[in-house]
Amino acid sequence: MKTLLYLAAGPYLDAYSKLPFDKLFFVEKNDLKYTSSYENIPSNAEWIEKDALVAIDELKLRGIKIDYLVLLNEGLLEGGGGYAILSDEVMGYLSPILKDEFILICDFSHYEFWERDWYKNVDWGFYRVKELKDGDSGFVDPKIFTESQKHNSGSYGHVYMMKRITQTRNISIINQRVELNIIHGSIWDDEVSLDAIGLSYNPSTLAGDAAYNSQSISDFFESKSKVFNLKGKTFDEVLIYCEQHQIKHLGLCPWLNGNYQEVIAGLQGVLPQSLERISFYHLNRGDFQELYSVNNEANFE
Repeated sequence: MKTLLYLAAGPYLDAYSKLPFDKLFFVEKNDLKYTSSYENIPSNAEWIEKDALVAIDELKLRGIKIDYLVLLNEGLLEGGGGYAILSDEVMGYLSPILKDEFILICDFSHYEFWERDWYKNVDWGFYRVKELKDGDSGFVDPKIFTESQKHNSGSYGHVYMMKRITQTRNISIINQRVELNIIHGSIWDDEVSLDAIGLSYNPSTLAGDAAYNSQSISDFFESKSKVFNLKGKTFDEVLIYCEQHQIKHLGLCPWLNGNYQEVIAGLQGVLPQSLERISFYHLNRGDFQELYSVNNEANFE
């Protein structure tokens, strides 16, 4: 079954009824503005009237896997969007419902100019195999998905073939009984097997249109029972948390501004009795370089 997911989709457009997919999911939280456009959609199309992160949870529970992901404009400036969907936080959370190879249809022009280069990296546990152009197998024109481009005779957006990065590096420390590894991939892919998920984020809230049918990223993650905030925490404080909560398998995402000497020193000491495994997860290619060097092996590239 070939599936397409469009996040922050706006209204349902007539062109969608001609798309060659078995199932199309349109996630759009604004029921006040777009309800009428979704009243008579085809049977293979579905409107999920929820915030993007909440909708992802629903698709996870249903075991949905996505072949095509459309992300064109979250409406960050005036459309009621509360966060960038192409951010590490959201794309990492999306990871479990994405096929190992999928097509990304996106646009960077709506981001602030100084942010565009960061988002263009699409550096969140997948890599770009190639950019598809009109005439290539698998290409779908991004202009189909937005009314604003209907009179644009030129090109718009990007279509990328993406492939999941799956790499695990074990860390060997003499006399350390706890299993240690570094995983280049999303921590959410292993959510079920983890007892605690350490993320680093700044607490935030949404207001105005952005808050309608939505919540901030920090509020969403704090609602998850396994999540705790690493922001401002030392590694010793993380270990105390594990001892207090009898954590067996700990998952940690990057924090400490890339300086992990205190982590390396802590891993060489006595760890909480409950701990059996610590897994360090990262999406960006340059993260955890000091940890990768522990075994005197080549740094990850």
